Amino acid sequence: MKVQYFDLKDKRALVSGGASGIGASIVEHLCEQGVEVYFFDIDKKEAQKLITKIKKKKQRIPTFLFCNIKNIKKYKICLSGSGSSMFIKYNDGLEKEKILKIIPSNWRFFEAKPLQYSPLEEFV
Repeated sequence: MKVQYFDLKDKRALVSGGASGIGASIVEHLCEQGVEVYFFDIDKKEAQKLITKIKKKKQRIPTFLFCNIKNIKKYKICLSGSGSSMFIKYNDGLEKEKILKIIPSNWRFFEAKPLQYSPLEEFV
């Protein structure tokens, strides 16, 4: 049974680094919940594969924006064009402090981090 988060439906989200890996999973799950998703990445091929996968599931289709976050000027333009109100950062290589300076102050900011736990640490 799929969990439905009704408070997410029709919200807007922007996912930085969303074309592959965990970022893509975040995009996919938000689309499944009916969120209007915009995602940035530099990998056009993976972005297109993700969009095709989501279309096949008949979920809300995300909008891909090609953007290299190292170009802050371009990044600001992409941010303003998304009309988003929620920003999800995942392993995109840009420091949180820099992002907080360029996103609108009324946006909600979430930072998803990769797990850094190793079961072997218990035995050290």
